[in-house]
Amino acid sequence: MSVVTIIGIVSIGLGFICVLSAYYTFQRAKDRRVPLALGIAALVLLTIIPVTCAVFYAATSHGY
Repeated sequence: MSVVTIIGIVSIGLGFICVLSAYYTFQRAKDRRVPLALGIAALVLLTIIPVTCAVFYAATSHGY
């Protein structure tokens, strides 16, 4: 496994945890800043980091 694959797997796992935590804190807390921050972190972890890694890997691997 390459480092890019491991980064993607870890990022998606952490993003999933952020989604669950955001939902839990949204249901339990009156302060909405924490779920919003967790939601933004989940967005970054689930979309931006894996896509950036995939595009970078595809652009530099030359199909090998």
